[in-house]
Amino acid sequence: MVDTVRAQNTASKRFVSAPRETLQRYAGVYRWSPTQKVEFRELNGLFLLRTQEGITIRLEALSSKEFLAPDYGITFVFSPPVGTKGATVAFRKVNGDGIEATWVDERLDDPPTPYVLIDKKILDEMAGTYEFEPGFEVTIRHVGPALTEQIMGQSVTDLVADTATRFYAEQGTAVFEFKLNPNGQIEGLVLLQAGVRVPAKKKR
Repeated sequence: MVDTVRAQNTASKRFVSAPRETLQRYAGVYRWSPTQKVEFRELNGLFLLRTQEGITIRLEALSSKEFLAPDYGITFVFSPPVGTKGATVAFRKVNGDGIEATWVDERLDDPPTPYVLIDKKILDEMAGTYEFEPGFEVTIRHVGPALTEQIMGQSVTDLVADTATRFYAEQGTAVFEFKLNPNGQIEGLVLLQAGVRVPAKKKR
C-alpha cells in the first residue's frame, strides 16, 4: 500500500532538465547533525545523492532548485547561497516530515565533527524563555555542561552544539540558532525544521 501511494505521488510529478552548471553549484556535502550528512554530486549531467552508507540515489529535477528521489518519495529544495557557507537544503517526505541540512566544507567520509564545548557562562545566557508568538514559547535550560529545550506541550530534548551559536536536537531534527545583538548578548533564536525558519525573541 505504501509503495502504491508513493508511486501515485511521484508519478504525478513532471521532471524538467536542469543545466549542469546549476547541478555543479548545488554539489557538495550537507550536514544536519554532528554525525549525519549526505553528498550531492553532478556526474555527466546526472544529479546524484550519496549517503554515508555508500548508497547512491539518482535525483530528478522538478524545478531549478527542487529535486525528487522518485524511489523514496523525498524532495530536496536548495536555498541560496548555494555551494558556500550558509547554503541549505531541505529534505521533505511525502507525508510532510522533513529536516534541513547545511553545506559544510568537508568530505563525506571525514570523521564526525566533535561536539563543541561552550563556556558555562554563555550557556547561562542562552538559557531562558523564547517566544515565537503570543502563547507559543520554547524554554532553554542549562543542565550540566549542555542545554535542553522544551517547546510548550512537548517533551524535553537535549541540545548538542555544532558551533558556538548553533545547536541540534539530539532526539529529533530541529536546529536552534541563537542570535546576538550588536553588544554580543543573546536576543533571540531561530528554529529550523522541515525547511522552515521560525524566529523567537528572548523574554527572560
